[in-house]
Amino acid sequence: MKPIEKRRHQESMLKNTDTKYTARGLVHKFLPPHRVFMDLLSGLSLLRSYFHRTLPLTTQRLSGKIIDLGGKHSNNFYHKLLLNHDAEIICTDINAAPGVIAVDVEKALPFADATFDHILAFWLFEHVYDISTIAGEAYRVLKPGGKLLVSVPFQHQYHGDNSPTGSYDDYWRFTHTSLLKWWESAGFKCECLYALGEGMICSHLVRTIQYLTPPQLGIRKLFSAAGYLFGTVLERIASIRPGNEQGWSQKIMADGYLAVFVKPE
Repeated sequence: MKPIEKRRHQESMLKNTDTKYTARGLVHKFLPPHRVFMDLLSGLSLLRSYFHRTLPLTTQRLSGKIIDLGGKHSNNFYHKLLLNHDAEIICTDINAAPGVIAVDVEKALPFADATFDHILAFWLFEHVYDISTIAGEAYRVLKPGGKLLVSVPFQHQYHGDNSPTGSYDDYWRFTHTSLLKWWESAGFKCECLYALGEGMICSHLVRTIQYLTPPQLGIRKLFSAAGYLFGTVLERIASIRPGNEQGWSQKIMADGYLAVFVKPE
């Protein structure tokens, strides 16, 4: 995909439809199939498609001093979705890089109390063994009234660093209740919590196609997108089976979760 086409595609991901399913504080949003289809054709995974399109729904654009834990890149696409132009962003990762400072989130964060207006922590906590330490440290360095935005996988393959100098591993898969337990125990209040994905059937079908098909010539992208459309039909059929009117697959087998927690004032 050419750079200008990629930019237009990314901008189109800001468009979303209404929420379709809500229960027990957990929100699931069915995205327009044609938009997810185009995301898969562009090379995004099903989880990333849902994440990119749901993220702008979670909060208004953020300003102030913001830290991105595990952000890796100072020009992260997520920043374009979330941050105002006047926001000051500090990016961290386990390894230093241009525009990125080295921070080990399993140790005390090298910042004073109430330093940051908001914290971003996307696809990080599955790689952190000591969750209680980072939960307490995030609460400490966040200003009262500040937001902590979190995303974690649920249905997802192992994705640790397998290189000879691997600096991180893959430890956890989180349910929405474990997310609430960890962060509320640290003192945060949950503002919103989204389940990401179409459900168990669709997710496994797309992953199977991606595993079996070669990446050359766009075959994997095309077959994945077609498999997604077929999977959505199967999900709808499953949801109307007697006893499944509320959509069992989306409730129990999300691909991941996206949450916003607030530090009380």
